[in-house]
Amino acid sequence: LQEKFNAAVKAIQRLPNDGTFQPPN
Repeated sequence: LQEKFNAAVKAIQRLPNDGTFQPPN
């Protein structure tokens, strides 16, 4: 489960700091 958490953290860090969560398709 920690691997998924790490992946999520990386994805969130890559997103712009605008408060919207839009994962790439």
